[in-house]
Amino acid sequence: MIRQWWKDIFFVYNRTVMLILASKFIAVPILSLRVGGRIATTVTAIINPNNLHIDGFYCQPGNQKEQLILLDMHIRDLAHKGIIIDDHNALSEPDDLVRLKEILDINYSLIGKNVLVNKKKVGKVRDYSFDQASLFIQKIYVQPSLWKTINLSDLIFDRKNIVEVTDKYISFRGPEVAVREKAFSTKAFQANLSASASTTSEYR
Repeated sequence: MIRQWWKDIFFVYNRTVMLILASKFIAVPILSLRVGGRIATTVTAIINPNNLHIDGFYCQPGNQKEQLILLDMHIRDLAHKGIIIDDHNALSEPDDLVRLKEILDINYSLIGKNVLVNKKKVGKVRDYSFDQASLFIQKIYVQPSLWKTINLSDLIFDRKNIVEVTDKYISFRGPEVAVREKAFSTKAFQANLSASASTTSEYR
C-alpha cells in the first residue's frame, strides 16, 4: 500500500506559479521541434505518489499501437498548442525505464480518490492542477459528498495541507475551502504561453 507522511516536502517559490489543470492535458499533442509537428498524443500523467510529482506522461505515437513514455526531463516547454520536445528520441519504451519501474507498477491516479479532512470523508478528487515549471501537483479539486453539495461547489485543497497519501485516499488537515472561482483560466494560460509554440526555452 502507498503510504507517505507529508512533512516539509511542499515547494516554496520565489516566483509566480502558473498552474495548469490536469484535465486540460489529456489528449493534447506532443510536438517535435525537429519534425515541426505532432508525433504523439498524451494519454495520462505518471504521478509519483511519494511527492505528487508528474514524472512524465504516457503517450500514444501516431505510427504504433503500443504506448510510450515521455519523461519530464525531456519536456522543453508546455504551450497552449501542446507539449514541445526535441524529437521522437525523447519517447521511451516502458521496459527501458528501470528507475521508473516502481512508479509505473504503482500506476497511481488521483482522480476518484477519497478525500479526508481530519479523518472524515468530504468527497472525491475531481481534478488537480500542477505547476507548469516544476510539474509538482499544487492544488486538489474535490467533488463534495452528496450531503454537502447543497451549500458548496467544488472544494480546493493545497498540497501544503496534505497529511497522508495512500492508494485509497488522500488526507488533509482542515478546514476545506469552497471554490468560488476557477484557479485556472484557459484564456490566461494561452495568452501567457502563446509565444512558446515558436520560441521554446530549456525546461531544465
